[in-house]
Amino acid sequence: MITYVDYLKLIGIYIILHFIRFFMILVFWPILRKIGYGMSFPQVVLCAYAGLRGAVGLSLALMVQASPKIPRYV
Repeated sequence: MITYVDYLKLIGIYIILHFIRFFMILVFWPILRKIGYGMSFPQVVLCAYAGLRGAVGLSLALMVQASPKIPRYV
């Protein structure tokens, strides 16, 4: 049975994932600037926020496409 504690854990994991992604982009930001990806700080924040959304959506789409339990529509 799913309880409110499970929802709180899910929200916590979601927030932690955003912080981890932001931290990793921030760590590699100087390297990205040196090799030609001139990013400003607002662009780093946008990449950290929007990039996670794209990865989650893509992984869900791949899971649906690969699942034999979901019927295919032509």
